[in-house]
Amino acid sequence: MKILTKSISMLLVIAMLAMTVCSCATTPLDRDTALRELEQRVNQIKPISVEVDINDDLDDGESYLPSTQVLPNLTEYPFVVDATTPNYIIVYSDNHSVIQAANDFNRAAVMVDGQPISVSVRAIDSVTGIDLVLANRFMPDLIILKNELYGEILEQSNIPTPIQLIADQTIRDLSGVIVSNEGARKNNISSFSDLVRSVQSGELKIGYVDPSRSADGLNFILAVLHEHDPMSPMSEAAVDGLRQLYRNIKTKASDEAQLKGALRRSTIDGFVTDYNTFQNESDYRTGYQFIPCGIQQNHPAYAVGQLTPQKMQIARAFVQYCQAQANTDSVVDNYKSDISSGSIKARELIDVYQLIRGGTSDTAIAFVIDKSGSMLGSPMRQLQAALQAANDAIPDGIAIGQIEFNNKVYITAPLAVNDRTQRLCRSNAITKMVANGGTATWDAVAVAISMLTEYEEEHPGANLVVILLTDGNRNRGLTLDQVLPTISALDVATHVFAYESETEGIDIEPLQKFASASEGRCVNAEDVKSQELARFLVELSKSSLG
Repeated sequence: MKILTKSISMLLVIAMLAMTVCSCATTPLDRDTALRELEQRVNQIKPISVEVDINDDLDDGESYLPSTQVLPNLTEYPFVVDATTPNYIIVYSDNHSVIQAANDFNRAAVMVDGQPISVSVRAIDSVTGIDLVLANRFMPDLIILKNELYGEILEQSNIPTPIQLIADQTIRDLSGVIVSNEGARKNNISSFSDLVRSVQSGELKIGYVDPSRSADGLNFILAVLHEHDPMSPMSEAAVDGLRQLYRNIKTKASDEAQLKGALRRSTIDGFVTDYNTFQNESDYRTGYQFIPCGIQQNHPAYAVGQLTPQKMQIARAFVQYCQAQANTDSVVDNYKSDISSGSIKARELIDVYQLIRGGTSDTAIAFVIDKSGSMLGSPMRQLQAALQAANDAIPDGIAIGQIEFNNKVYITAPLAVNDRTQRLCRSNAITKMVANGGTATWDAVAVAISMLTEYEEEHPGANLVVILLTDGNRNRGLTLDQVLPTISALDVATHVFAYESETEGIDIEPLQKFASASEGRCVNAEDVKSQELARFLVELSKSSLG
């Protein structure tokens, strides 16, 4: 009996010790502890600073390639509705109701001057659509934007082709925040005012796509300013309120897919989107609610270019069809905004957003580049092509650093504001990369984070970004689990471009885990063109430089 009692006691002690160890292992690091541990690890890693010669012959004489050089290929935006007649127009809109109306329009056998007409639709969002129109490339005949804010941006831009407003409203929709019922219940949220209060207090975690690249995000910013000072939404009090809310929004994504994934994983309690998405996506049928805000999304329609009389007739006929087919919805019908139309200009909103983010040069990006032996051959060629395209695309003013790794970690471009000299330095380093040696992936990431936090000391509030380019086959140095707590504590955004080794394939699981630590992107580089990295960096640049 004594032996049995002693055994039970021992088991209880072991269990308590195990619980203590588990508890310690899962306790998040505070910022000061994370910085101390990071400094110790980097001192042990001993990164090597490499001086790279600058070759002026690499410079093509341009400051940087304009962003239109890295616009998406339209194969990435296939037609979601195909024309059914010889007489048709091309429409840009990613709205579910517009797409449904286009399908119905084509089935309805609509006639103009005795001839059947139809439409083709590409599901292109307002921001990308405006970029394409401004670039005078891949032009639609009709573009339907989300709201008047983006209509204003289009009208006031230096567009190389004529545009004409066909209708200031095609369908009605709302901006707002999808919130989990649990998050709403726990924080007593029944209105947008409640939501703003809960986010500012840090009790509710939400995310959004950068407002300078999202119509819903921009509308959200407008609503927050108006919430803090309805009479004077550009007042100092309103801007201070927006600044406080901004500090408590940790998930600022490059696209809505990241936000949807974060909500599924319960990393956030909600995200900014539109009511149409809430209605049409099955994931949100149960367990979620929609809190509307801002001005109504009226989806103004613009004719683009010198349309023939027949195409103009088709455009008008389709817009009228959308207006007639618009579904009535009690949430949309009953929503009344207190914000008067045109009370704040879109450019003013973007300027205010840039102000509360801390200036015009508050993004620092560290490239972490795998040049180990497993990258030999095609992966290294693909990686170099992607980096050179990205190097050409990044505008001046963004802080960029470049780290390479195999057995050891090499700093080939210290973190510095991008200019001609920095661009040439990075380009030369990229050209000279040779794949050999082992793979100390997370050592290099630790050095990159250290580089970024040093930059942050002189630029408080800077957005810190690590972009890792690798096949993921780490075989020495720190482990991912040793690095992840530091990423969380220091609020570093993490993204991955993954390459398939000719000998070892892609070890994708740790790369996905690394990217998801900050709701970042994990892109299989085999599935995209070399310009994808450049386009992604241009998006980051636009978010930073406005």
